[in-house]
Amino acid sequence: MIASAILDIPGTNTMHTATLRALGGSLTLTLPKQLLKNLGLEAGSQVEIAADQEKIIVTPKHKRKYTLDELLAGMKPGDMPVDREWDQAPRVGKEVL
Repeated sequence: MIASAILDIPGTNTMHTATLRALGGSLTLTLPKQLLKNLGLEAGSQVEIAADQEKIIVTPKHKRKYTLDELLAGMKPGDMPVDREWDQAPRVGKEVL
């Protein structure tokens, strides 16, 4: 079974046409290389797929990147473990504490 679909991919200004192809018991969707590059996707990337009436919506699922401030925001004094052996070791170079 081969069917054609027009993809409306969020974050892009153009529509792309792709062909669905049978592969085993599933269908595969091949996306244009330039589109993947523009969206920062590659083989193994995860996407969310939804249907809205007669549209297939493909949204990149990027891992969230946290800032150091965000990571430390929930910490309280005493939450950070201390390596006592390293912390109390004698200086061996020009460390400034």
